Amino acid sequence: MNTTELWTVVLGDLELSLSKANFTTWFKKTFIADVETNTVIVGVPNMFTQAWLEKKYTKSILKTIQNFTDGEIKYVTYRVEAQPTEPQNITISSKEEKEAEQLQQEEVQTQNFVRNANQQTKEVPTGEFCLNNKYCFETFIVGKQNELAHAAAQAVSGQPGDVYNPLFIYSSVGMGKTHLLNSIGLEVGDTKKIMFISAERFMYHFIRSIKIMTWLNLRIFLGNPMYL
Repeated sequence: MNTTELWTVVLGDLELSLSKANFTTWFKKTFIADVETNTVIVGVPNMFTQAWLEKKYTKSILKTIQNFTDGEIKYVTYRVEAQPTEPQNITISSKEEKEAEQLQQEEVQTQNFVRNANQQTKEVPTGEFCLNNKYCFETFIVGKQNELAHAAAQAVSGQPGDVYNPLFIYSSVGMGKTHLLNSIGLEVGDTKKIMFISAERFMYHFIRSIKIMTWLNLRIFLGNPMYL
């Protein structure tokens, strides 16, 4: 958010705890004049307003600003200055924006890891179906967007069939679904029979089995006098 947006939400929060007269008197012509290292400089119309805000409202202003900037701002000072006609381009990241940026960075890291793994590794066949020895829990990158799925996958590999049965993992492309499922297969492969196939191949076998069962049922129907 820019400084104009930040000050708007700060004033909206302060207005809830002040009378209309006090809010109009002391905050109507205020604005964020500048932002320096860990400090917001509030522009005020005169020295009297500056002295009153310093004495009465600095703690409330700072606390409210910190709530919207995830504690990035540590100090609030004041400066007598005319309010500019154009919004300033100085930006301050809100808590939500920082979390979104962090999630985006983690997603990019995960996608890069999966891409590199696909380029550098080959699948190791285990019967008709294939598991990749590189897609194990030890090489999985855990972030905020996938930590729940990672924990569930580890629980399933420790107690297959007993917890999260069935386990259903859903996400966008490149977030590690195949990696987690492959990791479960590697963990339980020594004690359980594993079938690891793509959704496309599963649908092929499923439809083929329906056709076979339909054909068999039709032969039974035509060959049994009870149906004639």
